[in-house]
Amino acid sequence: MFAACVLGMLAWSMMYRFTPEFFSRQLFDRRSVLLQLLLSEVGIYTVSTVLFAAGYVGASLVREGKVGSVFVGASMEFSDIPAAVSIFMIIVSLFLGAINIMTGKLKTAEIQAKDRTLVVSGERPSNAATCLHDSYNPLPPRPARILLI
Repeated sequence: MFAACVLGMLAWSMMYRFTPEFFSRQLFDRRSVLLQLLLSEVGIYTVSTVLFAAGYVGASLVREGKVGSVFVGASMEFSDIPAAVSIFMIIVSLFLGAINIMTGKLKTAEIQAKDRTLVVSGERPSNAATCLHDSYNPLPPRPARILLI
């Protein structure tokens, strides 16, 4: 269950990272993204904890000989509703994440043209935060030809 949490968060981070390139979306609602990540994390950790506790209680009752294996399911019923609510929270967070990506603000034509101009001309971006490191070495300048798709 924890592996699903880790892989799910990795998938969402990659999705949000590559959304500008794949879907031409630039800006997302911060509250919706945080709500989606919070619902997902809380849901996964709650499901994991509740199911672990139910399994522990059931196994300890059988081990101590207090109940037979037939009654273990009845002793673990306390976990059904919290687990179901947590799974519902995870499903809601998935839909919220998809809605966030589909309703994000599109890149404007001005931003797209500026991005293409920087790539084609080999100019250094004015914002140093966009560079990966200080020794930014642009490609040799090419003719200024912009292809608009």
